[in-house]
Order: sequence, then structure tokens, then C-alpha cells
Amino acid sequence: MISMFKKVCFIIPFVYVCSHAQLLGSTKIKDMSCDQLAKVSQDKDFALNSLAGIRGIKKCPGFNFDMKSVTDFERKIFVQEIAEANILLLPTPVSATAQLAISENASIDSLRNQIKKEKQPIEKMVLMKQLRAKYRSNNRRADALKVLKDFQALAQKTFKKDSKTVKHQELYLEASVNLGRQYYSDNEFKKADTLLTATITSLKPFEQQNLAEITYLFGKVKEDEEKYKEAVAMYDAVLEELKKGASKNVLLTREKLLWTKAWTLYKDEQWAAAGDAFKVLATETVDTSEKSRANFFLARTLKRTDKKDEAVKIWTQMTQDDFYSYYSLLAYDELGIKVPAFNTLKATEKFNFDKSLSFLSAKQKNFFNALLEHEEVDLAERTTLALTDKPEQLTVLGLELAYRGHRFLPLFIAFAKLPIEQKQDIMVQKFDLLFPRLYSTEVKEMATITGLPTSLIFSIMRQESAFNMNSRSPANAYGLMQVIPPLAKSLARKHKVEYKKAEDLYNPQINIKIGSFELSEQVKKQKDQYALVAAAYNAGPSAVTRWLKTRFRPKFDIVDFVEEIPYDETRLYVKVIARNHLFYDRLESPNKEFVFPENFIRQTDLSQPAPTVQTN
Repeated sequence: MISMFKKVCFIIPFVYVCSHAQLLGSTKIKDMSCDQLAKVSQDKDFALNSLAGIRGIKKCPGFNFDMKSVTDFERKIFVQEIAEANILLLPTPVSATAQLAISENASIDSLRNQIKKEKQPIEKMVLMKQLRAKYRSNNRRADALKVLKDFQALAQKTFKKDSKTVKHQELYLEASVNLGRQYYSDNEFKKADTLLTATITSLKPFEQQNLAEITYLFGKVKEDEEKYKEAVAMYDAVLEELKKGASKNVLLTREKLLWTKAWTLYKDEQWAAAGDAFKVLATETVDTSEKSRANFFLARTLKRTDKKDEAVKIWTQMTQDDFYSYYSLLAYDELGIKVPAFNTLKATEKFNFDKSLSFLSAKQKNFFNALLEHEEVDLAERTTLALTDKPEQLTVLGLELAYRGHRFLPLFIAFAKLPIEQKQDIMVQKFDLLFPRLYSTEVKEMATITGLPTSLIFSIMRQESAFNMNSRSPANAYGLMQVIPPLAKSLARKHKVEYKKAEDLYNPQINIKIGSFELSEQVKKQKDQYALVAAAYNAGPSAVTRWLKTRFRPKFDIVDFVEEIPYDETRLYVKVIARNHLFYDRLESPNKEFVFPENFIRQTDLSQPAPTVQTN
């Protein structure tokens, strides 16, 4: 493939960048000597002179560069580089208390000591929240829960002492929501019920407090207790509450409430009421994915009420309107027909690939192109996301970043927000950037060793890291398949993989081996049920075991069960992996029709946990 914008480099906007690169030879900024950095950092015509100056400060003793010349936009892009440089340049003294309050590096012991000393309740609660965050990031779950309970008790005590102070109300509400959510996650419904009832009763007289989130949480508790009518009443109350104003939780939207209400009615086998609720959601939402989900289950309710012809009509329309989403692809299975060959997709000519990057200024083009020319892909990725928030423009930049820098995340983010006609146009013309097959040699080798399909391994890599081999998550997962070091150590020992330290997981060969072995272990443990495999890979096998015990219902099939996964991230993850798996299969054999991947929807005895697979 030829880069969409490669030749642009040689016409007006990028003339200087290319010619400057030639003047410097082929030396990239990261490889420049101190003398070279000094020279280009003073050249105001060089697009990356500020980066050269910052690198010089970090690398070269006594390097002279005026940080005041760095623009606000550059500061945003180079924030980490500047922070490191500022350690050398500006060792600003900070008081111990202030440093403790704002530093990410404040130790757990320091926070605990400060909490003991602090006399003011509000300040103490701020420190408690920081300590809880520290415990959670270090996987100290019991300690995090204890701090949360202490936080809630102090918040409640402070509120009772002075209930008219708005800050006291807010902290009491926040603490109760967090603790109630924890009780809910741990299936301690009685504790959650008692806590949430008391909090809602106490705060209801204060109209300035939006109780949508806590009432929604209470509804989820009732739902999991199978008190469906009470849950629906709670959701109706939240819908009324949202009319007064949006919840502080930006994820708690009217669309989410409409879905939750419809799904609760579906579980209660109130088919007519559920169908009506799904229809309201499908009509109101402008989100194509949400509309697909609502229509899919609307058709299922119609089928259950002997209105099969109406159901078939909806599923058929879904396959015609949407070539891409999980639910429209599932509709083929409901209809008992195969998904058409990939090569039957036609370009729609609805997307403007804008090869000249006309939405950027000349300076912005220079900057973006220079980062790619100098192989500063991390910074180019940050720049792509900072230059625009418009999906079409972000897609254009994302395509170039994907081709030239092998960084795909901005493209994936932007593509998800496009109308379906534009998605189809890009899919037909740039499918290899939407579904990359990097490291195919390593993937095929591990597919042969483990018996896994290459499409499953690629799907996991695409979702876990967007093929960024240097990615590291807040949960301390590394590399392409986001493997955590303790598991890596265990699997490496078992399968004789050369692995010594966590940083080895940045090596694609090592990461793909260990990640594939873990995936293979989960396939065995979950009895070849790939929806459960994906869920276990994302949330852990113990979570899947727990959900099967508490959330599986005899009348559910696997498609229904996926909707019951309580973690939003994991629920979406399973669906995306299933869709990706199908597209990788279709792209591997573009002239072949496919059924929806059977391993994702094949029914197994979900009520019986699979045997534990030892990994050490």
C-alpha cells in the first residue's frame, strides 16, 4: 500500500521538514548528538525544535534552551518530556503536606500517617480517597475496602453533625455510592440494601443532591435479588430524576436507563412490556450500536410471543443496514443464514480521505509529519488525538499514523464514531489498517503449537494493546497481549519460555508466546466456549466462575448471558472479540461466506463450572 499522504511531504506544507531531514542526514532526534540537538533547537523553522531542546536538557549537561519558547500546544504533547526536564530545571520546593496531597508517588505509609494527624474531616476524607486508590492500584483489596468503610462512616458522621452543608451531603453520597457498589459487586445485597436505603432517606429532603446514581445502584441490587418489579420502579424513578438534570456520573444516561429497564423486563419474561421498552430505546437513540442492540432483543421478544415474521423482518433489516456491529452479525445466525463473503462489500464513496489534510494549518501539518519522519510515534499518537475531536478528521490522521507509525488506537477510536456508510467505505479500502495482522509469523507459530485459531490471537492483540508492543496498563499488564508478570512467570516456567523480568514482555516474541499459552489455558478451562474465554482473559477466570454461579439463568443462552456480565468493560470486550474474530476469518478468506463463530454462541452447560486448569 502507498501512504495516502507520502507525496504531500514534497509539496508546499512539508517542503522544509523533508529538506531539513536531508540536511541532517537521516539522523532522528532520538539519535542526535548534543551538538546536533543544540543546532536544531535554535532553528525556529524546524518543526521539532522544541522537542530537540527538551531532549537536549535531559541528555546534555549545561544545555542551553529557553523553555519559554515552547508553545501551549507543544507543552500538551511533550508533557512527559517537559516533566522530566523540569526535574533538572525547576526543582521547586514543595511543602510536605502539599506534596503528599498531590503526588502520585506519595507512599501508603505517608498517607496513613497523615490521615491519623489530620483533624479536619473533609481533608481527612480527601486523604482517605487517595489511600484507597493506592491500595487498589497495589491489589490490596481488603485494605482498600477497610479504608472505604472508614470513609463512609466518617462521611455519615460528618453529615449527621451538619447536614445542611452541601459538601457534607456530597461526600456522604459519594462514600455511600462507592461502598454500596462494593457490596453489590461482592453479592452482599442485604448490606447494600441497608446502606442505600439509609442514604437515600437521609438525602431525599435536600433537592440540590441528584440521587440518580444511588437510586440506579439500588435498582441493580433489587434486580440481582430478582425483585424485578421493585427494580423497574427504581429505574423509572431515575428516569424522572434525570429530567431534573444530568447525573454526576456521566455514564448514567437516559439511554442506559432505558436499556436497563427493558433488560430487567426481559429477564422477568414480561415479553410485551420488554418489547415496548426496547422499541422506545431503538426509536430514541442516535447511537447505532445501541439501536442495533435494542432492535436485536426486540426481535427476540417478538419471537417469544409467536410473532416470528415480525422478528425476521427486524433481523433482516439489521443485516441490510449494518455490515459491522456485533448484533447485526448475530442477526445472520438468528435468521439461519451465512454472513456474506467480505469481497461482496462495496465502497460507498461516503468518506472524504482528504489527502491534503486541509483541516490542519501548515504549521500543524509540519509538526505531525515531522514526528512521523523522526519516528516519534508515541508523540505522533498524542498529537493525532490532540489536533481534532471530529471523527472524520481523526480518522484521516489515524489512517496515516497507522500506516506510517503502526499505531492504530486513534484510528480505532475514530472509526467507532463514524456513520455506517463511512465505516463501510473505509473498511473496503483500508481493511488492512482496521484489522492489522502484525507479527503474523509469531502468531501462526503459536496457533500451530496451541491449536488456537490465528483470528482469536489477532483479535485479542487488537483489543488489548492495539498492536502497541510497548503498552502497559494501570493494572501492570505488559505488551501486545497485556500479560501480567506473575502469570508470565508461571506460564514461562510451565512452557519453557525464556523469560526473566517484566520488561521481557515488551518483546513481541515472548509476549505472544506467553499470551497465547494463557489463552489456550482458558480455552481448556472454559470448555471451548470463546465468549467465556474472552471474559476470563479480560476479567479473570474467577470472575467468570462467579458470574456463572450468580447470573446464569436456565432459560438464557450464551447471547443472553453476555448481557448479564456486570462489568461494562468486559461485556463490551466479549462482543468486540467475537466481531473481530469473524472479520479476521473473513479477511483471511475474502471470497468465502461464514457463519457467526460457533465457539462464541455454542451452548455449553454453563451451570457447571469447568475444571480448574493449573498454570504452575
